[in-house]
Amino acid sequence: MIRRLSKLLLILVSALIGISGYSQPDSCHLRISLLTCSPGEELYSSFGHTALRVTDQSTGSDLVFNYGTFDDSDPYFYLKFTRGLMLYALSVYPYTDFQWEYKMQNRSVIEQELQLTCEEKRACMRCCWRMRGKTIAFTYIIFWMITAPPGPRIW
Repeated sequence: MIRRLSKLLLILVSALIGISGYSQPDSCHLRISLLTCSPGEELYSSFGHTALRVTDQSTGSDLVFNYGTFDDSDPYFYLKFTRGLMLYALSVYPYTDFQWEYKMQNRSVIEQELQLTCEEKRACMRCCWRMRGKTIAFTYIIFWMITAPPGPRIW
């Protein structure tokens, strides 16, 4: 599972290097974007958020793959969060729901289309679908983020 997540992140980092203001015509029906969200008022949203948007023109689907989903009803939520002990899962839901949630919180969402080949888009989509609903354990190092220079970070 960690290997798949690493592969997905490698594809994303490679694609970020190729982001440009000019996109070339693509016969692929998939469009993959990185969504970068501004910080929120809750502690867990203080540093913003990122997610993937996948639009499939052939089916009309417009989905967000959110790899930072967690259970905030846990009575030890903030203790686990600040210690880096939270378990995260990948959730999938319509882009309209994602957009509405951030609009209701008065948070901005910036979208950057990733310049991937059709095969890279398909590989990214396959990896996202295989990972959905699975719990992914990774360390959220909140104190490092507080002292680190500002800016988006994707590992």
